[in-house]
Amino acid sequence: MKKRATIILTILLFSGIAFAQNGMITGKVIDSKTGKPLPFASVLVKNEFIATFTDKDGHYALEQLDSGNFFLEVSFLGFQPQTRLAELNQNDTLHVDFGLIPLSTELAEVFITSQKSDFMHEPMPTVKIEAKSIGRLAYTNTADLMEDIGGVTVARAGNWGSKPYIQGMTDSRVVMFIDGIKTTQSCPMGMDACSATIEPDMINSINVQVGPGSAQYGSGKMGGVINVSTIDPRYSYFDKFTADLDIVANYKSVSNTRSGALNFKGGNKTFDVSIGAGAGWHNNYKIPDASDYFLFPKKEIPYSGFNSKWLHINSRYRFIAGHQFSLFTQFYKGDSIGWPSRIPDTFTIIPNEKRNLFALKYEYESNSKHFKKLEASLSYQFMFHDMVNFVPNNTQFLGLSETDNYQVSFKGFFGFGKKHAVTAGVDVFIWQMNAKRQTATDSTQSPFVSILNQGLMYESGIYLLDRLTLNDRLSIDVGIRMNYVISDAVPTGEEVLSSNLKDQLVIWTGNIAPLYRINDHFALSAAVVKGYNAATPVDRFISAPMMDGFYHYGDPNLNAEVNISKRLGLRGM
Repeated sequence: MKKRATIILTILLFSGIAFAQNGMITGKVIDSKTGKPLPFASVLVKNEFIATFTDKDGHYALEQLDSGNFFLEVSFLGFQPQTRLAELNQNDTLHVDFGLIPLSTELAEVFITSQKSDFMHEPMPTVKIEAKSIGRLAYTNTADLMEDIGGVTVARAGNWGSKPYIQGMTDSRVVMFIDGIKTTQSCPMGMDACSATIEPDMINSINVQVGPGSAQYGSGKMGGVINVSTIDPRYSYFDKFTADLDIVANYKSVSNTRSGALNFKGGNKTFDVSIGAGAGWHNNYKIPDASDYFLFPKKEIPYSGFNSKWLHINSRYRFIAGHQFSLFTQFYKGDSIGWPSRIPDTFTIIPNEKRNLFALKYEYESNSKHFKKLEASLSYQFMFHDMVNFVPNNTQFLGLSETDNYQVSFKGFFGFGKKHAVTAGVDVFIWQMNAKRQTATDSTQSPFVSILNQGLMYESGIYLLDRLTLNDRLSIDVGIRMNYVISDAVPTGEEVLSSNLKDQLVIWTGNIAPLYRINDHFALSAAVVKGYNAATPVDRFISAPMMDGFYHYGDPNLNAEVNISKRLGLRGM
């Protein structure tokens, strides 16, 4: 059950009440430079299940519409997508034309621009769920949300920390971005999944690409890429300041889950801001009891509930036409997190899980002949995790771990002639992890021992992508990336190994993906993609104090995993 009260504080009325579906929006889509019509361009009403294509002369028509305001998004292969606000009165026919700018810089950016309207334009398809669907289905945690995404399965130990699996891979083999910032785990045992610290009420859209994907991504993309966006782009289209205040309440009887959020969003063409705060209370997870085949009563799993709190403050400022600064600040805290076990009298409690994100981004859009756009970002993300393992004989293991993530990236978008949309970029990502553990009984307590001492992974990469448009039907995406990786772990003296476990490597990856549009409804796609996963400090070296000694896990000489994915498919819409 989900209750949503929406208060709209706006100078420009955002929605109208229609008494009949007899309005119409028509128009024409042309090449802004040549004036020629663009046939078969897609025209999508954003956040609605309404779409159409232009005819051979570039004309389109959206019929049987309610009165109100509509955000029309037009996209065409090799051109920059364009969004405009259309205000339709009752019984009116509104004419809205579009002049698309050739050689879009954004079409080459796979995980950001994948939309329903890009279906026939994207050689490496993705699955996307937008805010409207997330709100309508009333998800109470991100694990529930991801279970409904094609190609993704979720392993559940309880309500929190459920791991997404893509092509049977999880943890460091699935890359997750939150607002373009790479997210990792803080627990060396992998108990905090990458999706655990973001709540559905904060998500504007979630996009999943199955498989290694584009050469744009570095280590860890072997299973796939998950991209979460918390930004609502619509406010940047308003001339006057427009704001929305959403109050959200969720209840799910299966686990007696209650959650709520207060979201304020507003802005205009110069400035927009979003502030969201929320909390959730999740009791023990319940599942059907298969021992009673006919009634399937709900069986409660002890120590599987949790509580959470979050705060997001995001803002964007466009001080000069073409220039934009964005500031992202996000805080998440989970507490009393239960992690059950099948072993009697054994379970884990995570008293605190934290994720703090600070990111600054700059974007510049140019009207020059070849250079189209520049994006630069600088971010720091801190994660903290503590836990208490309860085992028989009144013994407890206390663990503390923390992760510092640093990321710097630059991307440039270029257009050359009518055939090439090029993306070039360089990025640096640093993952630094420390973890220690302590053993305690009723009568004794050992000192903390490092189980992952100064674990470090440094990755830098440079990549080049080209979307080659040969004609109206055939396009080819080609990409290449060079990666330099250092993976390091420092022994503590408690284990058998006596030398630093440092590894350096240079590895090349790439992709080639042609797409042939048979007609308006079918396309033939193919892809050959090489992905890789560098050995993380956790893969390379981790040790743990146990009841009867000190154990070492992993392989200090572990090589990078390499995956070559080959796909051929017929896609229809």
